[in-house]
Amino acid sequence: ANFMINNLHVKKVVVMDFQEPYSLGLASAVDSVLKAKGVSTTRLSAPNTTTDYSAYVTKVPNDTDIVFFPTQKPGDAQTFAQQLIEQGKKAKVFGGDGSDNAAQFKQPGSYVSNFAPDITGIPADAKIISGWKKDNPGKAVGSFGPPSYGAVQIALTAISRACKAGHGSTNRAAVFHTFKKVSIKNWILGGSFKWSTKSNDPLNAKFYIFQIQSNGSYKLVG
Repeated sequence: ANFMINNLHVKKVVVMDFQEPYSLGLASAVDSVLKAKGVSTTRLSAPNTTTDYSAYVTKVPNDTDIVFFPTQKPGDAQTFAQQLIEQGKKAKVFGGDGSDNAAQFKQPGSYVSNFAPDITGIPADAKIISGWKKDNPGKAVGSFGPPSYGAVQIALTAISRACKAGHGSTNRAAVFHTFKKVSIKNWILGGSFKWSTKSNDPLNAKFYIFQIQSNGSYKLVG
């Protein structure tokens, strides 16, 4: 929402939800921030089983800047973006992290937000990426595997430290107590990892915003 306001200077935004927890939470959060900053919003709600969005596209005002589309089905984001064009709408689709899939959501000009960067641009990850590609020939590195890798690394580090402190044995409570003390020097998502002292989030955690280019690639823009 802040990127839409500060970087795209939106005036009108349509906010979609798909009547399930993932999209409802994101849609409501984005909607509230936009409204608080004086952006005009329209809320549309579609069943999670929808495959043809043309009826919803007709409800998008012609002067809408962005349609926020927090789907877990990237192909649906592509469908909506294409149907906007078919109906002569100028609005661009802005997908949440669930739409981050360059093979399925590839409409140029659209936006995607995610909680993780594209790690293929991080030199320190070259060895990990090379090994992964060797085991997964023909597949592209996605945005969900690397954070999972990092989460497992944190968990295993906490377990190892708790076992060492327990002289070879530990329990869930000891591991849990150790979690917030874990820091990783060479973090798969770039730089180093530490926990925030104010929340249960990573220190300086942020979202990454991509815009889809004419060749379907995702370019980091925020």
